[in-house]
Amino acid sequence: MIRIYALKLKESELSSYELSSLLNYVSSTKKEKILKYRNKLDAMRSLYADLLIRHLISKSLSIKNKDIELVVNKYGKPYLKKHNLNFNLSHSGFWIVCVIGSNSIGIDVEEVKDINLNIAKVFSKEEYDFLRLKKEKKERISTFFKLWTLKESVVKALGKGLSIPLDSFSIDSIDKEPKVKFMGLVDAEYTLRNIDFDDGYELSICTIGNDEFGGLYYMDIHEVVNSCKM
Repeated sequence: MIRIYALKLKESELSSYELSSLLNYVSSTKKEKILKYRNKLDAMRSLYADLLIRHLISKSLSIKNKDIELVVNKYGKPYLKKHNLNFNLSHSGFWIVCVIGSNSIGIDVEEVKDINLNIAKVFSKEEYDFLRLKKEKKERISTFFKLWTLKESVVKALGKGLSIPLDSFSIDSIDKEPKVKFMGLVDAEYTLRNIDFDDGYELSICTIGNDEFGGLYYMDIHEVVNSCKM
């Protein structure tokens, strides 16, 4: 069963917590990484993403935060050292999202912004041509971010990050039921979903194998923090 959990950061709530105190509830490696951020929002997103998954792991496996060992593979994908739980994280703007499923899974959320669409040349030729067919600029930008999140969710599900070139596969039927095409052939092993989310954001997930979608749940920041303190 696939479940997505979303946490929205608000300036008014963030000010009620001290960054230094909350860093006590993540690993020393994560703490060092967070302290290197120059932008406060970047630091807070990274911190709360870690706290969110710790909260969800604690609830899912009935273990305390202090007993959770999060590590990353050589491509940067996080996983649990001593337990088997498939999850993935993403954050953009003021949103942090986490997905948990039965199979290997990836998630990506992106804030839709006005960008130079030449960046889409990193996509496959098929995708780039599809994007250029969109007549209105707003529609092209929205389609770009939908494609981007779908493709990112695929490489994150594989756990190899951008070591997999974005032009090495295509997303087919993006406006209906998205499918992954490797070398021009649809691979039925991958299940893609573009999720109806907040205005101004695109959210997509990919799971390797079939897994029933169990919904999107919005989290309370105070519950997450209090859970990690236990």
